[in-house]
Amino acid sequence: MPHCKQDTKFNVDFIGIGSARSGTTWLAKVLQEHPEICISTPKELDFFSSRTLYLPTSNSEMSLDWYQSKFNHCHTHQLKGEFSPSYFVDPEAPKLIKEYFPNVKLILCLRNPVDALISHYQNIKIYHPMEWSFEEFLLHRPDF
Repeated sequence: MPHCKQDTKFNVDFIGIGSARSGTTWLAKVLQEHPEICISTPKELDFFSSRTLYLPTSNSEMSLDWYQSKFNHCHTHQLKGEFSPSYFVDPEAPKLIKEYFPNVKLILCLRNPVDALISHYQNIKIYHPMEWSFEEFLLHRPDF
């Protein structure tokens, strides 16, 4: 990521982080309903995540202008924020977030790990139908 030169007119007020399947989408939707809050489009920008892990190579030169454009629909009086769970597991993300927005508030979403695992299993079954039971899934996918 290029060295930052922050536009003093643009600021992000909060960034949501959290483990996978921890409720960041739900929380973003709830916050978006408040007239004084605006969430980026899309919700997960992954701007501060390691380029090689999360972003396609065609976007490797993304700039603060690109990031700011994801908030173009926001009004000036609204608090602006985004939710990217990838920041929770990326060791470089905290440093980059602080470099760009030193006063940003972080919202951390956590969930009971067993509930999160069950939710992850159910989500996988929706997009990749399988006949494995939850227990079989765990036996075949110990990485989870």
